[in-house]
Amino acid sequence: MTYVGERVKTVLVAMSTLFLRKRSKLKSKTLLCLVILASLVIAMVPFAYAGPTTFYFDPASITGPPPGVGETFTVTIRVDEVPDLYWWVMDISWDPTIFDLVKVDEGGAIPHCYLFAEMIEDGFIDNLLCMNVYMEEVSVPPNPNDLVHLTFLVEDFTFGTEISMPWAVWINLGGDEKTPALAPLHFELLPPVHDVAITDVTSWKTIVGQIFSCQVNVTVANEGDFTETFDVTLYADTIVIGTETVNDLPNGTSTVLTFMWDATGFAKGSYTITAEADQVPGETDLDDNMCEDGTVIVAMPCDIAGSTTTPPAPPDGEVDYKDVFWLLKAYGSDPSKPNWDPNLDFAGSTTTPPAPPDGEVDYKDVYWMLKYYGKTDP
Repeated sequence: MTYVGERVKTVLVAMSTLFLRKRSKLKSKTLLCLVILASLVIAMVPFAYAGPTTFYFDPASITGPPPGVGETFTVTIRVDEVPDLYWWVMDISWDPTIFDLVKVDEGGAIPHCYLFAEMIEDGFIDNLLCMNVYMEEVSVPPNPNDLVHLTFLVEDFTFGTEISMPWAVWINLGGDEKTPALAPLHFELLPPVHDVAITDVTSWKTIVGQIFSCQVNVTVANEGDFTETFDVTLYADTIVIGTETVNDLPNGTSTVLTFMWDATGFAKGSYTITAEADQVPGETDLDDNMCEDGTVIVAMPCDIAGSTTTPPAPPDGEVDYKDVFWLLKAYGSDPSKPNWDPNLDFAGSTTTPPAPPDGEVDYKDVYWMLKYYGKTDP
């Protein structure tokens, strides 16, 4: 018998062994199709097996949402390394009360792939097969490692289920049957949740005079699955600075709230700045509803530092040359300049009460420094 004839005979023997093992499920027409394909061989190359092989799902785990009920997701069955791959066959099972298989696509590992399934029914694919109709040598790598793409429709929630391969083999060019290791996919679809969060609190100043203001930015996020409306309150220690309402924040988005803290009436001292989002109906995760920025010192107006060294010492209870030093150092700056210091942006006007800071250190801030120069803490 010729070399080609011997190779065909070898492949047919391997097929027969496989089909006898799976004879309870394979239909005669399937066997006939595969025998016809095998008989088309015109040339084959010797086989060299490189080691163990694993068929696995990618991703290996899906925890949601997303996807949600009524949405689809696609998983790929892959193999990282296999030499001289000629064809593979596998069974795939899933919970039909959770998923519905809507699409099966060739993966690309085997070119000129004849993709065939003996039977597809609720929760099961029987003998999903891919064969190289030209019987060309295929190795992964360098070929792509995608065997097949499966698209499922989510029909119900679940707290843990699997899409698995109960059985699979692959065949090399020598007709040898190999059983790969099989790795299932874990799927868990969580019920939709209500969840809002404070993700950042940033105070523009670390020192604010008792008659001046300090801007505080609060970033809020909707980490749940519903559009939410809720209140956010900003505190200096336990004292309420203000409350803002977030209206109709879509899920998966965030927004920044701007609070202007007027320090008038606050006693001198150090305050912890905290933002808190109200609990929305149905929310259970409250750990991220509160966020701290750190501390801000309330001092007498224009008392910025107790030294001219870097970093400067805390306010020392008097407005003197040390404070003028820092004002001159920052004069003419804005947030785009390297010498910008928001603590020196006292106010946006020379009127009383002063307007909020205007984002620049200029003559208005010099006005207030001159007004309080020489004063000491009572």
